Amino acid sequence: MLRVHDLRAEYTTELLGTEVRNPRLSWRIESDEPGFHQSAYRIRATDDAAFEGDLLWDSGPVSSNASFDVTYGGPALHSMQRVWWTVEVASDAGATALSAPSWFEAGLLTPSDWHGEWLEAEDAFAAADRAANLQWIWSDVALDDRPHAFRLDFDAPDDLVRAEVLVAGKDHLRGVWINAIKAPLDQQFGWDTYLPFWGTLEPYAGEIRPGRNSICALVEADTSGFFPVDGGAFAALIRLHRADGSIDRLVSGPSWRIGRDPAPDWTEIAFDAAEWPRAVPSGANVHNDPRPSEPAMLLRTEFEVAKPVTRARLYATALGAYEARINGHLVSDAILAPEISVAADHVLYQSYDVTGLIASGANALAAMVGDGFYASPFGWRDERYGFGPAPRRFRAQLLIDYADGSGEWVTTGPGWRLAPAAVTKSEIYDGESYDARLEQPGWDSPGFDASNWSDAKVGAAPGACLVGQTSPALKRTATLRAIAITEPAPGAFVLDFGQNFSGWVRVRATGAAGTTIRLRFAELLYPDGTVDQSNLRLAAATDTFTLAGNGAEVFEPHFTYHGFRYVEVTGSPGSPGLDDVEGIVVHSACRETGSIDFKDAPLLQTIWQNALWSQRSNFFAVPTDCPQRDERMGWLGDIQVFLDAAAFNMEVDPFIRRFLLEVRAAQRPDGAYPIVVPQPLSFPDVVTAGWSEAGIILPWQLWQRYGDTAVIEENWAAMEAWMTFVARATRIMSGASTAASTLATGYRSTRSSQMTRPLPGSSAPLPTGRGAQA
Repeated sequence: MLRVHDLRAEYTTELLGTEVRNPRLSWRIESDEPGFHQSAYRIRATDDAAFEGDLLWDSGPVSSNASFDVTYGGPALHSMQRVWWTVEVASDAGATALSAPSWFEAGLLTPSDWHGEWLEAEDAFAAADRAANLQWIWSDVALDDRPHAFRLDFDAPDDLVRAEVLVAGKDHLRGVWINAIKAPLDQQFGWDTYLPFWGTLEPYAGEIRPGRNSICALVEADTSGFFPVDGGAFAALIRLHRADGSIDRLVSGPSWRIGRDPAPDWTEIAFDAAEWPRAVPSGANVHNDPRPSEPAMLLRTEFEVAKPVTRARLYATALGAYEARINGHLVSDAILAPEISVAADHVLYQSYDVTGLIASGANALAAMVGDGFYASPFGWRDERYGFGPAPRRFRAQLLIDYADGSGEWVTTGPGWRLAPAAVTKSEIYDGESYDARLEQPGWDSPGFDASNWSDAKVGAAPGACLVGQTSPALKRTATLRAIAITEPAPGAFVLDFGQNFSGWVRVRATGAAGTTIRLRFAELLYPDGTVDQSNLRLAAATDTFTLAGNGAEVFEPHFTYHGFRYVEVTGSPGSPGLDDVEGIVVHSACRETGSIDFKDAPLLQTIWQNALWSQRSNFFAVPTDCPQRDERMGWLGDIQVFLDAAAFNMEVDPFIRRFLLEVRAAQRPDGAYPIVVPQPLSFPDVVTAGWSEAGIILPWQLWQRYGDTAVIEENWAAMEAWMTFVARATRIMSGASTAASTLATGYRSTRSSQMTRPLPGSSAPLPTGRGAQA
């Protein structure tokens, strides 16, 4: 028996949305002939699934044993083109086998392919907060490390019914006083790099009253730490709710006074700060948005289909995270799309085959948009929007091809409707809150009455490219059952899943409307059996689910994840059983290809098993350092050490090649690679040995493990720029040149027998890996 199967393009089966115009092809051969090896192959490609029309490419018989890294030799792909292909192989003995057809399909390759507009995914309340234009403020000396006293004296209106005070301080918020009364700070962990605090006083209980009021805050800046010192910063937002429903907003800015080494009575109501200087914009590296979290938003439109449909494709992305739906059905099981990226340079988009979701007659295209990586606090407790400016935005377009040869686009733009979702908060570190009482059944289906929804606003396009994602998406990969459940404190039930993993839990409960179930995630337990979150630093890692009272209800989050072994359930309307709380394992769905069975060495078996679970938990959109605390970032040092072993456990080439897109995008103009990718805008600029060399080590390792030459070509210019940076920095140009020459020599000698494209370093242009302009 001779069999050819597992046909792949760019190491991916049925590659959808590629931006590689001439993909690399591969296949697997199975034979019961001892010593079989391929002596020749022939590839045929066409745009006709039945292979009845003219061929786009016929390689003819090629005398070669190559079964991977074979470049598609047909005409370069054009946007949205699907190519079907087969491969026939032969042995020296004359045995032949023909594969079943497979296909690859291009995404949107030029800016003109995008027709949908960017829609803002925020309600009027959040838009008003943003329009208030709060600033990060400090004194006129950025590196002044003395305690800074911030004070605002203001008059509240006579019809005040409620007030909210929200403040943040970098690096240390030492205290907040409202009308001379010190407010409690809810911080749980001291950290020397960045410690903002948002204190919310709600509902109004007399801390702020009609007439004269004062708000004071004491903030200190770091003078030492792991990263360079860049000064302190303070921000504030005060909402004054009036009886008529209107809101006055006061924000940090020049109206605040600042005192250094203030007098002991500076927080008293009668203190006069008129002689203090006015605050100025902070000189610290704070590019993020200190506003509090917002609810996720629902977006929808309807359209009619009057003719038979042959094909439908949805292309979608967001600044934030989205779940797209057609006629009440999710278009994909992908999680947290569009995944984290260097958003100042590019944002990922996804391509979906939605042919089976389109119905005759009325149809609905809808999406829920939450914070995701783009809008969540990210990077050692940075506040929100650490990768780019607010607001969250969503862009999509649906192409419908009809049997008569015509086509139609359904795009985001004017006419879409907007409303808040039942997801009232969604953050990567802190978790998700869901209030089932706010659900709007049928919101994503045709015929829904959205007359009380708002018009969605067209927003500004980001200054970034859109790049198609074809690497493995974040997905639910397994469901775990707890091995034990305890009640270490009355009403607090702790479930033990037996091991750490990344993901969340799915909860089933029945109870009265308004009942709120609280889920706290942890890797550790205190001696008394309650969950210990101390190693999470400032990550709250808490989900809440408020019941609608409609019988049996099920909750699992949409736009967050946790790293945990234990989950503490409180507020449950009854004692949860092992069947009521399921562990949902989530990670980038790289195919697992390797396993080890140490029959007589259980300790070695456990060590390997732990390493595999660590890989599952940390291959989360990018290779991260940890899945649980307020970090979860793409540290280059971690992955360059682990990648060689990771390649034995999983098929990681497409996953790491996508990560290397981020690495190249984050590379500095002088050629230096950072130590974290992607890194928040306010993250310090650090380049160091042991981390930054990953820009060379990762492509090398993929080439060694997979024979992937495309990854070398994609990264060659970046690797040369890094070596030039090293040579310049160390003033030993000869050593750097030797290292670069060694890599080039080894690459060329291995590849020369089958290279069909220009070698790196030649005068021929190389692919840039960049997509359509946003």
